[in-house]
Amino acid sequence: MMKIAAIGDVNVDLIASVKSLPKKGRQVITNDFEIHCGGCAANFDFACTKRGAEVKLFGKVGDDLFGRHILATLGEKRVDVSNISLSDSLSNEKTGSTVAIVQGSERNFITYRGTNATFSVIDVDCKKLKVDLVHLPSFFLLDALQHDYGKFEIN
Repeated sequence: MMKIAAIGDVNVDLIASVKSLPKKGRQVITNDFEIHCGGCAANFDFACTKRGAEVKLFGKVGDDLFGRHILATLGEKRVDVSNISLSDSLSNEKTGSTVAIVQGSERNFITYRGTNATFSVIDVDCKKLKVDLVHLPSFFLLDALQHDYGKFEIN
């Protein structure tokens, strides 16, 4: 069995399908609204579990409703979430989120980086990266990790 780790963004996706976008100051009604675990690292790991891989996810979520939802949902889907850092409840850091507005085949996104922006090398126990493959997606969303990237020590 292949062992894989993804290091990176973990967030909640809020997806609304609409026929048309609202005009400024107006509202439209959606006939469909979904909440999913998201973020490229989480999505990658989930896809790998479906193909039989053993996966570990390294990321950071807030100590909030969305963060707890992500941990529970990914855990149920056989993703090892024991390496996801939980922000300090006193910090008021919130879980990253993306609002996706789907209109036909077009998708528009509004993203709040939240804890993804403060996730750094300090949050990764490199001794736990004993895997066959390490994947680091969405590097552009991870401000603190970009700053510390050269400090990774993987043996």
